[in-house]
Amino acid sequence: MFASEYPDGLEWSIEKTTERIFGVETEIEAEGAIYEIAESVQERTVFLPDYTFESDPENAAGPSLSGIIGAAITFAIAGATGLIITKIKKRKRTEINA
Repeated sequence: MFASEYPDGLEWSIEKTTERIFGVETEIEAEGAIYEIAESVQERTVFLPDYTFESDPENAAGPSLSGIIGAAITFAIAGATGLIITKIKKRKRTEINA
């Protein structure tokens, strides 16, 4: 409902690259055990597949909720990384001054 019919930047660049280099539409075939493992992990951990609710794929809240959840996870990871770096720097500063 609110989604754009035009591809975003990543989709656009993949489409242009695969057409120019590989001569395929938009999909790059990935084969091998590592790709199968990654696909399996993604299928088990995905919050909202294709940005929709499995029970109600037509619900317009799916893409919005996906964005909010993704932003929250990103901020949590960035915050945790910042805290870890700060603690490491404080520990090193304390060791140097001791």
